[in-house]
Formats: sequence, C-alpha cells, structure tokens
Amino acid sequence: MPAAAGYYADLSGAYISVGKSKQQLGGGGALGITIIDNFSMLYRGIYTTASRSSLYSEKLQFNHMTHHVGFEYVLDIPVARLGWRNSFMLGYSYTRMDEADRETRFLEFYFLRYSVPNWVRVMNMLRLSHKRDGGLALALWTGIQVNALPFLAPFADIGIHKSFYFRELSFREIIGFHFMFGIRFMFGKSRDEN
Repeated sequence: MPAAAGYYADLSGAYISVGKSKQQLGGGGALGITIIDNFSMLYRGIYTTASRSSLYSEKLQFNHMTHHVGFEYVLDIPVARLGWRNSFMLGYSYTRMDEADRETRFLEFYFLRYSVPNWVRVMNMLRLSHKRDGGLALALWTGIQVNALPFLAPFADIGIHKSFYFRELSFREIIGFHFMFGIRFMFGKSRDEN
C-alpha cells in the first residue's frame, strides 16, 4: 500500500497555541509533489482564530495565519499500513493579538480594587490595543498517516512553530505547538506501481 503519490493534497483541522494568546481553532490545507520515493516538497497554509469576552468595549480577538513551504519524509510501515510523517518548513506568519495597554490595565486594577462606582461603564469606554505583525516562521511536524486506500490517507500531526516579528509584536515570544488532523488525497502514479 503506497503512503504517498505523485501529487497530493491535504485538508485538515487545526488546534494551536501561540505564545501567551488564547488557544486557537481553525484549519488549512497542503499541496505537495513527490520528488523521490518517500520524499516530497509541499506548501501548507493554516488559519486559526479565537475570541473571548472582556470588560472593555470589544471582545479580545486572536488570529494566527501561516504560509509554509518545505520538505516532508514519510517512512512506510507496511505491516501496520501506516506512514510516519516528518517535515521541516519555512515561511511567513501573521498574528493578531488584542490586549489592553498599560494605562487601561492600571485603570482596571484601580477600579476593581477600590470598588469605584460605575467602573464597568468606564471600562466599556476604554479601547483595546490591536497588535498585528508578520514575519519569518519556522515549523517542525511529525505524525502518523493511515494508508487506508491507494488514494486516501487519514492523518494526525503534532509539532512546534516559531515566528520572528520585529514591529508591533517584537516583544512577544511567538512560539507554540500545533495539532492537526485530516485527510490526504493522493493523485498520479503511486510508488508501488513503479
């Protein structure tokens, strides 16, 4: 049973953490081409989002988007009809992270501590800081795919990612983990036909 084909496409759901922001849910996809047996080049894109209510005039919003290109190696385990996937990827990421500025956080602390009348109304008038940044991103992945059919393989991957930002989020440590699950669709001539 082949673990990959000449060309393939992934559809997946994603769960990630991004530094100190809220854990996020989303999805993505990948397109790849096999270079030699078990070794391929691929593009992978992921978009995740999360929000939570706050005392301010808006909800806190968190978004993370990545576009990676890289290499993947799939070690076939024919006895179990499995493939062990490993990839290294480099690309671009974009992150949005809402937070209150220092002055707003001070006012919140003051109102809560001293029970100032109507503090909720005052907090609702304060705005959040919408911090956004984009830059270089690295990611490492490993996982298992089930070679159910010659053209279809469910999979689950885990990994880590790191983003390098130099503007609004340069002070943040944008590093985290990700978990993805999905289905790989394979096209073209499979390896066991060679």
